[in-house]
Amino acid sequence: MERGMKLRFVLSVFLVTFGIFLVGCKSEDEKVVKSITVTVSDLPNLSLDEKIDLYEIKVVEDRAEPSYDSSFFYKLSIICSSASPVSLDLTELGISTIESSISIFRGCIVLQGIKLPDSLTTIGGSAFSGCTSLKSVEIPDSVTTIGMYTFSGCTSLKSVEIPDSVTTIGMYTFSGCTSLQSVEIPDSVTAIERSAFYGCTSLQSVEIPDSVTTIGSEAFSGCTSLKSVEIPDSVTTIGMYTFSGCTSLKSVEIPDSVTAIGSGAFYGCTSLKSVEIPDSVTAIEWSAFYGCTSLQSVEIPDSVTAIKGGDIQLGFYGAFSGCTSLKSVEIPDSVTVIGSCAFSGCTSLQNVEISASLITIGKYAFYGCTSLKSVYIPASVITIEQNAFKECTNLLSVVFEDIEGWSPQVSNLVETTKLLVLGYSFTKS
Repeated sequence: MERGMKLRFVLSVFLVTFGIFLVGCKSEDEKVVKSITVTVSDLPNLSLDEKIDLYEIKVVEDRAEPSYDSSFFYKLSIICSSASPVSLDLTELGISTIESSISIFRGCIVLQGIKLPDSLTTIGGSAFSGCTSLKSVEIPDSVTTIGMYTFSGCTSLKSVEIPDSVTTIGMYTFSGCTSLQSVEIPDSVTAIERSAFYGCTSLQSVEIPDSVTTIGSEAFSGCTSLKSVEIPDSVTTIGMYTFSGCTSLKSVEIPDSVTAIGSGAFYGCTSLKSVEIPDSVTAIEWSAFYGCTSLQSVEIPDSVTAIKGGDIQLGFYGAFSGCTSLKSVEIPDSVTVIGSCAFSGCTSLQNVEISASLITIGKYAFYGCTSLKSVYIPASVITIEQNAFKECTNLLSVVFEDIEGWSPQVSNLVETTKLLVLGYSFTKS
């Protein structure tokens, strides 16, 4: 049915009684309707006998103390679903909250624009989720809270301006907004919660203000067009999978305020060529840089005490596992543990300098490092777990600084076979 053609209404009582104004009516049976204006009082009594198409619905107040309870929002959601408006105007209402329990506009796939009232303070969760045609939304300065999934799946939304009144961007708020190219985060925001911009595949840049102290896990995961990001000094932790799958990300500046790089933080950032880890970082978690196939160099500061490993059998990889372009790495004296799979599959790794303070080399730590030719095991090492150097097919020399007390025994003659072929684990008493 063409928009605005052959519309049929069935109202519970006469149209004029409910103050509904039709524009461009042809006849009782066939009406050309571009817009309707509905009063708050009349909305509960409005019904439609079939799914129709309108250009705009405008809702206005008609009494001193209108009730905006759940029944009001439920009815409005039904009307929007049936009438398929392109535009919705709520500017004349005194609404303070769009309830999250209703998901009022969820799935209104024709809705392209909405005007919200200045009285609004809270936009509830999933309010516009799945509005695949929504191109623009004006969020008034009065809004302080944007709930979970509010704009998730709004695949036509290209830009959004978040007002200075908002303090938190909730979980999954803009997830799946595949057309979103830019977003301006105001200085009022202190937290970007989990998966807030997950899967925003057109987002090319984002400026995170100094006010932000928390960036949740997967906040920008899957933003495949994101080329650069500057993390402010206010952030102390880069959460799990925060930038995972950002395949266009070439550079990232990690500030001195960050103390931990979370698991999978830059997982699969295949364009990332270099990263400078600040002296403030004490731990690099498992899979932090897994699959960063363009990463050629990394400088690990003296502050780091552990390069975390994973469990290859469970699909949890080491901190730098699969970094196929990484050629050399220097393990500082502060590191006591190289975790399981930490550098597994780093096929270009030719040189590794192990610190004199290292105690444990985890299982599969250097598994499949096919370019590694020699390795020196300092006297501080007391445990080399199974398969630590297995499948390092070009490793010709393994030198132990101290050959005493190892089980099985080492002689600097036969340990290469034991490490590479048999995958033995070694323990020193």
